[in-house]
Amino acid sequence: MRRGQSGQTMPEYLVVAGALVSSFFIVENIQCPGYDNCISAVAGALHNRYQGYSNAITGVHKFYPTSPTLSLLNDGGASGDNNSGGGAIDPLQGQEGLSSQTVVNVDGGGTYLLGTDGLTVVDGDGNAVGTYEDGVFTPAAGAAAAGASLAIAVVDDKGNVVNPSVIICNGQVDSFGYVYDEVIYDTVQLQPRGNLGSCFADDYVQMARPDGEIDSLAVLYGGIYYPSYFGNPTPSGEVVLFNIDNIPDDTDKYGDFAGGSIDECVVLPNGWDADEDKDDLENYIALLDAGGVIGVPVGICDPVRQGEL
Repeated sequence: MRRGQSGQTMPEYLVVAGALVSSFFIVENIQCPGYDNCISAVAGALHNRYQGYSNAITGVHKFYPTSPTLSLLNDGGASGDNNSGGGAIDPLQGQEGLSSQTVVNVDGGGTYLLGTDGLTVVDGDGNAVGTYEDGVFTPAAGAAAAGASLAIAVVDDKGNVVNPSVIICNGQVDSFGYVYDEVIYDTVQLQPRGNLGSCFADDYVQMARPDGEIDSLAVLYGGIYYPSYFGNPTPSGEVVLFNIDNIPDDTDKYGDFAGGSIDECVVLPNGWDADEDKDDLENYIALLDAGGVIGVPVGICDPVRQGEL
């Protein structure tokens, strides 16, 4: 999905380009007796030098989320301030507080910010806690190194990761947004657009695609499937639970399910049951055979309906 993006000034491009070019000249100070090792050294230097300059630019300019990484940092959907009731978003008085930052996600737990040098790892208070290089986090305290990965995450001005939420107003899904200090920020440009007011922010369920990979953009809320938390909510499917015993022994209709049972919670596209000459299970099997199943909920099955014979 293409999204508009804020412009970069020519000096910024020159700085980043300079970082890339200069990376090829620092390999002379690196011991690399084997050709493959030299290539790895150049690649690592290139990555770290670029990351440092890129982060430095990020410190001046807020930028759009460039990848759906929020769910990479947390198993759940989103966290927000849950208030009872529902209503309208209050006008905003010009508050700010969120930005996209490069974070280091340490294997086994722990998420930290990557410093502007592309090497130092810091906590939310700006204290150096270690270094990151080539997929390895090395703690400053001398503890054992651990595997780690980089991601782009939305953080508040205290360095805490903030996840997207479903904004509920008047009992309906109004929008998606990041909520910080009772202020709603849009999910595309991270611009404040209003106070929560009488609305409230709620968590959502994540979805895994049929191949088992998490679809980090997808939102499942109230049994409804939304393809992406970017932009306006667009209902495009539903969560259906098939929990049927004693399926008739009719292989023409039910294939491999004939004479058995089924207990599956799946995400199906709108109109999946459009063939009125078939029952729900037949329609599901046809969709399954055609590769049309969107995915499965992660952790929680909150169906909007149950499939029947």
